[in-house]
Amino acid sequence: MSCIENNKIKSDRWILEFIADKLELNIDYLLEGIEEQIERRLNDFKDKDQKKIDEEELKYLINFSEEAECYDHAMKAMHLLFNYYLDNEMFERLQTVNSKYYHICQMAYTKENQIMFYLDEARYFYANKEYSQAKLYFANVCAEFKDIEELTGKLKRKYIISKYNLAICEIMMDNPKECYNIIMDLKEYINESEDKYIVANIYNLLAVSSLYVGDEKYTEYEDKARDLYGDNHKAIAIMLHNIGETYLKLNKQEDGMKCLIASFEIFPKNEEKERLEFIINSLDLFIKNEYNDTAAVLCDEALNVAILLNDIKVIDKAYYFKAKLLFKANNFTLAEMYMNLSLDSLKKFGNRDELSERYNELGHMYYKSKNNKEALKYFDLALKFKNKL
Repeated sequence: MSCIENNKIKSDRWILEFIADKLELNIDYLLEGIEEQIERRLNDFKDKDQKKIDEEELKYLINFSEEAECYDHAMKAMHLLFNYYLDNEMFERLQTVNSKYYHICQMAYTKENQIMFYLDEARYFYANKEYSQAKLYFANVCAEFKDIEELTGKLKRKYIISKYNLAICEIMMDNPKECYNIIMDLKEYINESEDKYIVANIYNLLAVSSLYVGDEKYTEYEDKARDLYGDNHKAIAIMLHNIGETYLKLNKQEDGMKCLIASFEIFPKNEEKERLEFIINSLDLFIKNEYNDTAAVLCDEALNVAILLNDIKVIDKAYYFKAKLLFKANNFTLAEMYMNLSLDSLKKFGNRDELSERYNELGHMYYKSKNNKEALKYFDLALKFKNKL
């Protein structure tokens, strides 16, 4: 039985039928080899919600595949585990499997597996805002596709997405000219038969980078992206937000704030969680540019929705921004209350670095309100947490 189970000998069908009958098993299960079993289990994982897969079972499948020297299957299983960690923001666990992923990739080397590994690593570094590292991996993927004119189907799509993300990394690293050059090359490569959403994203980025380099066709690119997005109001809102931020970086405040305000008018209110994140990530821009009334309205919306969704991280941010707005309005009593509510929320999930920074901000707030005793207390707490890092 052990030899049959481990593929060391092949059994006659009548023996397997006898065993299946005695053990009340499906004969098809006994007829499966190890590779077929792994393949079946991999397919089961692929059919599941990728955010709800059984982590331990997947890790077992990786180890089992390695022991059976089925490295290509181990590679596919590791790809699923790696993306499970990425999608659930489990960055510490990603670090623990990274070297093993590289080892499995070497054992299961094919061009396709190498590209899959590069793309996963690029996503990992991009999620950690390590854009220079992400750029290297996206560039490696592009380099793997030497004859781009001959690419079709999934390979062509991977090339386009990698090139697009390479351009994104450049603009995140404040290299708009390099971004513009990359995305302009990509524009010449794509055609109208490509996925409309991908093409729209390319024109979106082209519009943003064109503003930086002074290409007067930026409105043409924006209109093209808008047409391609169609009824996707969320995507249009994000595009307007990106253009608004670009205007602000170019010291064109009026144009920038006009785009930012328009983005919130367009972003669907029924997509509560996404809109909530959109608001929180934008409040600082409104406050820095003295659009405090608009910031206050958005902050109240964010706080109400965050409480309904019981999202402690967003509740912290909403309380924090509300405190900043109240402090700017010289309402120190309420500002102090909301800042402490924010701190209570942050203590439930924040790391030492985040707490140190918040204590430091509280110290500055008390110092500006001439309450030196409380200021010293929070500056002292900030130093204590910082020294423990």
